[in-house]
Amino acid sequence: MPKLALPLLLSFLILLASFSKKSTEPDPEPVDDYTLQASITIGSDGGTLEADDFSLTVPEGAFDSEVDLKLYASSDDSPFGDNGVSKVFRLEGLPGEFSQPLAVSVKYDGTLSDSSFLAVGEEAMVAGSDELVTSYRMIRAADSDGFLHSELSAGEEGKGPSKAGSNSPDAASDKGIRIIAASKYLTYFGSNPVRNYTVYVPWGAALNIADIIDYIDEAYRIIEAWGGGFGMTISYIPEIVVRKFETTDYCRFVYQNRTQYECLEINAKETYISDLEKLKIMIGKEVLRTVLFSYDPNYPVMVGPNQQDHYWLNEAMVSWCEEKFVTADLRDHYVPVDYPGNEMAPFNGMQTGMTSGTGDAITKARNHGHGMAAFIKYIASSGAGGESSFALIYREIKKNTHPVEAIRNGTVAFSRQWSSFLSDFLGGDVYDVNISTFLGGNNLAGEFDTGTSITETFSGNYPDISAKYYKVSLSDTTVLDNAKLVFRATSPTLNNHDDLDIYAYGYSKMGGDAWGVGHSLSADSLVFTKVKEYSRLGRDLLVMVVNKSAHPPTYDTQSTIDLDITLSEYLVVERPPYNRCKVWFDLDQAFYTRIESSPPDTTITSRGFWPNWETVIGSFKSETTWSATWDTVDRYDRPYSGSMQIDFSSDHTKVNHFYVQATRQPEFSMLQTTTIEGVDLSLQNSDSWWVRYETKGTAACTQITTLTDHRDWGYAAEVLDSVRCDTGSYVSIYLTEEE
Repeated sequence: MPKLALPLLLSFLILLASFSKKSTEPDPEPVDDYTLQASITIGSDGGTLEADDFSLTVPEGAFDSEVDLKLYASSDDSPFGDNGVSKVFRLEGLPGEFSQPLAVSVKYDGTLSDSSFLAVGEEAMVAGSDELVTSYRMIRAADSDGFLHSELSAGEEGKGPSKAGSNSPDAASDKGIRIIAASKYLTYFGSNPVRNYTVYVPWGAALNIADIIDYIDEAYRIIEAWGGGFGMTISYIPEIVVRKFETTDYCRFVYQNRTQYECLEINAKETYISDLEKLKIMIGKEVLRTVLFSYDPNYPVMVGPNQQDHYWLNEAMVSWCEEKFVTADLRDHYVPVDYPGNEMAPFNGMQTGMTSGTGDAITKARNHGHGMAAFIKYIASSGAGGESSFALIYREIKKNTHPVEAIRNGTVAFSRQWSSFLSDFLGGDVYDVNISTFLGGNNLAGEFDTGTSITETFSGNYPDISAKYYKVSLSDTTVLDNAKLVFRATSPTLNNHDDLDIYAYGYSKMGGDAWGVGHSLSADSLVFTKVKEYSRLGRDLLVMVVNKSAHPPTYDTQSTIDLDITLSEYLVVERPPYNRCKVWFDLDQAFYTRIESSPPDTTITSRGFWPNWETVIGSFKSETTWSATWDTVDRYDRPYSGSMQIDFSSDHTKVNHFYVQATRQPEFSMLQTTTIEGVDLSLQNSDSWWVRYETKGTAACTQITTLTDHRDWGYAAEVLDSVRCDTGSYVSIYLTEEE
């Protein structure tokens, strides 16, 4: 890491300096609460920019041409809180390189204690986002006559933007730095001298410094261990600055492009520094960012993460590694904090997913990376290469290899691993993703219903290295035992169909996990033979088609893929015409009646046991409606009459509505009239010669909309409403052919 070169980037809302060698009046237009204090033009002869509380001395020969300098001061800015002991000054116009150190003096207020510094702030990039912040590096200062004195070091050879290969414009002359005097700071060093980093911590946060250093050391140890002796090459961060900053970050890795200055900033907000478990996770993540940053082929150019193809890969690595810094008992089931809501990332394409979703380019890429943490977890724990593959992948990244190609070169049998990963992923074996996640929103690529379709083709555009999945509803319970579903994937645009795999998963409609029920690695066909069994058990299928094809160099080609679904051998015999109907009610043994129709006879017989089974003569009004009336006596010669109508669906798969009213002339002069009405009885089971609709227990109570029993005792009357339907009740309706 170079010596501290002069930082050059900050505050795009500034005015250009005017050419003058004398101090000027304050600028009438304040900029961001900063008011102009002085301005001067200094050339190769040197000179001093001076105000009441600040001076910058440029020695002769430091500048090789004339430079316009402006000095602003703020009475409101407070980047160091109580540790700041001076105004914040903004110095604009300093060149990118100068040949000799520049002397800086800042007047401080109050009393100094512990170590004192001049904190020099420059516009910096937060590596985990495209956010630009002001990052401060600490320059040790000496106290003299109420001023803190230090130096801004000259830039090292080859560190300017033009010499580092920057594609950013050299705008040093109209950018600025901030300078503030800071005190009450302590200095600590990493516990491992090989790592050689320095921690600057304010006195109020010093109680946690041992934990902070331990967390940093542990993070480096974990990363060093990846791949044993062939692990990641570690570039240790030189400085860690603890200070309060007004964001939700616990910790962030920042870098200043022009000076190549890197820093871990830890938020000293009271609520953050006290949550040590979360701080440990965040420090671990940002330490990993520093390592990944050193593999960036664009380093040290500040191009912005949205211009880097591998940005999503960095985010996936950082999200996954959170589990490395939680307690052992939580590690197996840990889910990264930003993973929920991004679970579907793998289906959008390994590389194309960077452009999916909502928000700006950086947000899309970051969210895709959070979701792809599942793939990194799979690599780390599977035969794809394990954690040792990370070093191989990032050595390829450093050579400017495309991230997909880097993963292919760094893992084992990449094509097979992608399908295997998605299979484990959808089955909930990577992160615990509930089946409802796949069924919700717009996740499904299509739906096939055995109750309404026999064959259907779903066509879609699949990005390179992606997948789509489809819901197959097994709603038709009339299918025979030998019914089967055949799935076949083809593509008019892919020459190699070996790039297509099909997987099927069963799941209960009541919820829970999915479980694999079959797969075809050739994509020629996948046959599912348990249609009848799953239908009876209330199960459905998810069918996933995996596209393993990859088209360098961009890996974002779209391929058209067709999924054919066919329901075959689902009905081999026609049902005979139904001409007989039986209805059986049992409502807590209080109203137990069996009614049958048999056209065209109009005679009436009575049979059964207590209280009554009655055979009733009636007929179908149409293919979907059956009605009957009766006026007879029961086996005890008691008058018994009534009427009934049942309306079926056109395909006889459902009872839409039924209505029954029966009257008995009773014992003890009691007249009893009972009414039952209900809707939506579902098909329970079937075979080739009869169909039964049945509902039992409390479900019967739900499907019975009206149940009244009116009794006239001669001297009094009563009406009982819905009291006879309980867990012992049931309603059965049979359709049969004539005996």
